[in-house]
Amino acid sequence: MKRTKHIRARLFDYPLSPLLDAEHAITPETSRSAIPPVVYQTWEENLFGKRHLAALQAFRANNPDLQFVLMDRKVRDDYMARTWGEHPVYPIYCGAQFGPMRADIFRYCLLHDRGGYYFDINKAVTCPIRALHPAGATAVLSHELSECNILPDREILGFFPHPGQNIIQWSFGFAAGHPFLKRTIDYICDYADTYANRVFHNPKSAILQLTGPGVFTKAVRDCLKADPSLASSLCIIGENYGGRAETNLPGSEVRYLRQPPYFQSRNQPILVLRETHAAHPIVAASPDCQPVA
Repeated sequence: MKRTKHIRARLFDYPLSPLLDAEHAITPETSRSAIPPVVYQTWEENLFGKRHLAALQAFRANNPDLQFVLMDRKVRDDYMARTWGEHPVYPIYCGAQFGPMRADIFRYCLLHDRGGYYFDINKAVTCPIRALHPAGATAVLSHELSECNILPDREILGFFPHPGQNIIQWSFGFAAGHPFLKRTIDYICDYADTYANRVFHNPKSAILQLTGPGVFTKAVRDCLKADPSLASSLCIIGENYGGRAETNLPGSEVRYLRQPPYFQSRNQPILVLRETHAAHPIVAASPDCQPVA
């Protein structure tokens, strides 16, 4: 099967090519919006197959009022070391054993610092992003199709179109410094020692809990319970952006021929730390990270 995938990729998607970031015109109307007019994306390397590259370029062309920025693994690691190197989340970032975990942590930290939009590299929406929300929104969210078996507390139930479902974190938009992002980062730090140095039969499930939609959904709910006024500038849309989401861009699976997919892993740790229950745990670093002393 793997050989067949490689043959298909050679026929339809190779040679791989880089995605070039092009500056779009930022209009006065756009720049006045609460969320900065920038879309951030990340992947381990800036190389994509023909179909995937065409889909990414079409996504950008559909949003001429937004600047798109792709940050590969090196840029991502450098940013985290430079900007978050003294924060407790940094050794967790370095100790993460899977790229998607590091991408999860990175998106929360980056948008907390800068604001803007984030989209996973295989995702898009079919309409212009700015058409999804009013200009005054400081947070733009949507629901996943997947269920969250724990309901929100009754007093915040009405804030959610689909209260029994997780909140998407493969894409969102935020004003800089938003409490949802800070709370998510804090929770990752609080719960990291519970997940560190343990072998999980299905690492994907643990990752979804610690850095993915599990922790993000909890953070959003808890923030709204603590401060319901945050709902006044929150735009939360129904499932998969009201059916406008493209959750698997054509040809995007080709990237896994060079980077093994995390969801196929079994019986592995997701986070390795040499010390836990510490404000700055010592990390067993990945090759691209510097351990925190």
